[in-house]
Parts: sequence; structure tokens; C-alpha cells
Amino acid sequence: MSLSFKSGIDGEISAMMSLFMRFLFVAGLFFVSSLGVEIAHASSSIVGQLDVFENIKSPQLGNSRTIRVLLPADYLQNPTRRYPVIYLHDGENGFDDQSADGGYEWQIDEALAKLGRETGVGAIVVGIDAFMDQRGEEFDYNLFGAKYAAFLIETIKPWIDQAYRTDPRREATFTMGSSWGGNISLALVWRHPEVFSSAACLSIAVGSRWKSMQKMLADAPLPSLPVRFYLDHGDTEGEETYAQYVSRLAKDLLQRGVPAENVVYREFRGHGHSATAWRLRSPHTLRWLLTNSL
Repeated sequence: MSLSFKSGIDGEISAMMSLFMRFLFVAGLFFVSSLGVEIAHASSSIVGQLDVFENIKSPQLGNSRTIRVLLPADYLQNPTRRYPVIYLHDGENGFDDQSADGGYEWQIDEALAKLGRETGVGAIVVGIDAFMDQRGEEFDYNLFGAKYAAFLIETIKPWIDQAYRTDPRREATFTMGSSWGGNISLALVWRHPEVFSSAACLSIAVGSRWKSMQKMLADAPLPSLPVRFYLDHGDTEGEETYAQYVSRLAKDLLQRGVPAENVVYREFRGHGHSATAWRLRSPHTLRWLLTNSL
């Protein structure tokens, strides 16, 4: 396996940091480095530390992509602390304008840093880059979505849990995405509640995939484990069906037996279907995922 590792750090690690702390961090990545990883260091505007692994192969999908791992600001300073994990779809858009489609990131790193300062909570965010040639198919559970789920569950999550200090429990494992990324986020929780407990679905693109979404839900019973869903959209998404179908989906989840306190539905005035809107809503969404409050 040949990987490329890049790290962007906002600010310099103190020169007084102990060798012991550095050792613990390197040991956390031993699983990856033992495979012959080529390591490169690049400066960027990332807030915190972002580890970028290129050409990660998916045996389930038969393709490769980049995986980006954002570490909490206090990761090195707290060597015994374990962190919840958010699996973020379209990961190239999460952290850096340079990698974002259209050049406009969601500022997940800035939002998490601010939330940490305000509440003390922290999380590891695993950004899974989209494979653009079949993004729509991978984010539809009835097409390639089941294989995408297997890629996350069988390949990515075990690697992340071994390489980093995660809290691997389902209660601390979340998923988040926008547009079609919202569709697969919801599907992962509904079909794999033993792994994922909460889904944040921004501008979930369910209108054009309503029949597929209904099939995905109908093909599996209501999860017996507690699950949570956050659904939102803007009022200027460009299609009237967003308001109609997202609100309809929220009601459908309730009718299928999800407790009302575990389904959040929000509409945002003046928000369109764009990275600009998702950047504005990411602090709100991350707060819900990590603190169950808005």
C-alpha cells in the first residue's frame, strides 16, 4: 500500500512538549506507518491538525479516495482521553478551501474549535472524500450505498479506531453530510444502528430519491437501539420540493416509531443549496451531534 500523509497545523506545537507526548501520538499511527507510508508535511490554514491519507483503497467499491482526519485541539495534550468520531461525507469540502469543490469549505475545523472552547467537548472528524464518478450511486443505499457502508464499517472504522484514540462505541459514532451526503448519513444510522447512533443531514436531497429512500427505510425495521436524526434545508434551495420532502421525511420517521425528541427538523431563511449555507449551519449541527442541544 502506498499512501501520502499530509499534516496542517494552525500554530506551532510548543517546543516544550515532552518527548513522551510525541511518542504517544506517533504510536497511535503505527498501524499506518508500518505499511510503508510516505510522509510529507505541508502548511495550510487548518485549525488544529489534519492528517490526509491519499489513495485509500476500497475493496468493497473497487476504487480509491482520500481520507482526512481532523484531530481535536487538545489531542496531544490529553494522551488518555478518547474522543467521539464524526464520519463526514464529501470530506474534501470540510476543512480547507484549497481542497473544497468550488473553493469554499464548510469550516468544520473552525466550528469544532469554537465549540470546544465554549463547552469543552471535542471530536475526531473523519472526512471521506467523494468518488465523483459515482457519487450519486454511492450515496444511494439501494445502488452502491450498501457497499459504501461496508467500506466505512469494515475498512475505515477499524483502521481509525486502531490508529487514533477514539471512543468506538455506537453512542459516540456519528455521521454527517449535505445533499446526497445527507441521504447516506440517514441510511447508515437506519441500516447500521449497531455502528452509528446519530445522523446530521443538511439539505438532504430526498425529493429526487423519495422512492429509493422509502425502500431503504421499509427494507429494515425500526432500529431497536436509540437513534437520532437531524434534518434541515434552506428556504431558497432552488426547488420547492426541498421544504415539501424534507418535512415529509421528518414526519415519516416519526410515523415509523422514532421518538419525537430524536427527530429534529429545521428550515433556515435565506439559505440556499450551497457550501456557503452549510458553512453557516455547521456550528449548529456539530453542537447537536456532540451535545444533543441546539
